[in-house]
Amino acid sequence: MAINKVAAYLNEHMAGGVQVSAYVRSGYKFDTGISEATPTMVAYPASTNDIRKLARFAWQMAEKGHKMAITARGLGTDYTGAAISKGLIIDTRRYMNAAFEIDVKQKQIRVQPGIDMRSLNSTLALHGLELSGVWQGGKYGTIGGAIANASYNDNAFSWKEGVLGAVHQLEVILPTGEVLQTGRISKRELESKKGLQTFEGEIYRTLDRLVEDYADVIDDINASDSTAGYPGIAMIKDRSGGMDLTPIFVGSQGTLGIISEVILKADFRAAHRSVAVVVCDSIDEVVDISNEADKIGAKQTRFIDGITVEQAGRFGKTVEWLGGVDSSKSVLIIEFAEFSERAVAKSLKRLAKKCGDKIVRQSGNDISREELLALMDISQYVSTPQTGHAFGNASLRGIHVPRDRFSDFKKSVLKISEALNLTISISGDMQGEIVHLEPVLDLSKVGDRQKITKLIDALANYVYSVEGVFIGQGSDGRTKSGIYRSKASAKELELVDEIRNLFDPYGFLNPGVKQAVEKTVADKFIRHSSIPMDFAN
Repeated sequence: MAINKVAAYLNEHMAGGVQVSAYVRSGYKFDTGISEATPTMVAYPASTNDIRKLARFAWQMAEKGHKMAITARGLGTDYTGAAISKGLIIDTRRYMNAAFEIDVKQKQIRVQPGIDMRSLNSTLALHGLELSGVWQGGKYGTIGGAIANASYNDNAFSWKEGVLGAVHQLEVILPTGEVLQTGRISKRELESKKGLQTFEGEIYRTLDRLVEDYADVIDDINASDSTAGYPGIAMIKDRSGGMDLTPIFVGSQGTLGIISEVILKADFRAAHRSVAVVVCDSIDEVVDISNEADKIGAKQTRFIDGITVEQAGRFGKTVEWLGGVDSSKSVLIIEFAEFSERAVAKSLKRLAKKCGDKIVRQSGNDISREELLALMDISQYVSTPQTGHAFGNASLRGIHVPRDRFSDFKKSVLKISEALNLTISISGDMQGEIVHLEPVLDLSKVGDRQKITKLIDALANYVYSVEGVFIGQGSDGRTKSGIYRSKASAKELELVDEIRNLFDPYGFLNPGVKQAVEKTVADKFIRHSSIPMDFAN
């Protein structure tokens, strides 16, 4: 069936709509990593029923031997190639972006996947709540994207405590168009589910078997903080024999189903907050002060290295009050959040005793907490510079490095960057031990496209050698799947493939993501331009 005929058919049956214009499709061409693909269609579902119709249509096409790839996308800040597609993109931001209801007593809120994090947290703040452990693309990323990519922020120490801890229940549209409601069910209820002669029944029966057949592999997965593969398989079954499928969808990147509704668990929001900015002379000092901040009870401790500050200045953004921060230094942004103003003041006093005049700015009358936290956003001037063709590439975000190896990691990055003749900015979260690297590249040049693949391989090998996790946030997607598959055991990969094939037997949900893909195929998704993604889309 011709694309225009497909679009016309879907438009006739959807409350939302489908667009095929080149202008619209070009806005979905990039993610924030090294990937590029122009979709054939973009769908804007207005309801759960619209998503069901899209999935059912794709299933029926697949049954006839015609595969129409479907990729769910939020803002597109994913950096692993999981938010781009040469098939149909489903964008929930236009219509499915509402917060339906909030239960302050239970600290729960029911939302649609297209709601952005800024709107969500603003809504919660009105009720004295916050979603503190979830991050996706800063303020504007969607909650659907955060869940799909197992993203978490500096207030959580892992994806299990962050985004997984925040998700209470999910409504998921399966490839058949059936609606699956996740949530904990008892052992008796599980047996009843397994008896269903439906696709949902097949899912429960097979997952229950896989948990038993791959028990040793699942134990290893549970001990790791990696977000590669389907790590939630280790948490779907409890000791009493009950089951909750919620975890398996967290980090699944739209390969098992399409999220259409979410019930989230929020936290009480501390009313009193303050931020201190500390300039450190060395990486060892960064680690030392971060350790002290933990003891004092910091809510979050984020850092940017001097290279980031220098690059941001070169690309159009300077921060005069930081003073002379060169490549040898680093900046720590430390936030305290308490329910009493006195407790915050006490924490800041203890930090000042440790840091002395290294605290260059503190939130108060002359500058707000929000203004100081915005300091982390100067990395955007590396990602999207105002001049030149080269820009920082986010494909190397979400690497977990043990804090006691951080100094060695920094030295290793410098050696690799010198060998490849690259400038690499480093930022991240000291509490969660997550680092983000942004190599400055011009991907219109063949040499730079070769450099990025060499850089990924070199860093992955180093991270694993120091017992870090190369895919510690953001999942493996398309660009990191090769690294994951080269390190994982054959039995773990067998489990991953069984899970994916169970949910998506025809392989039309985000094909190429979380799968073994030949290098020649993967290379076709590497972008050949240095145009940054347009976040205004």
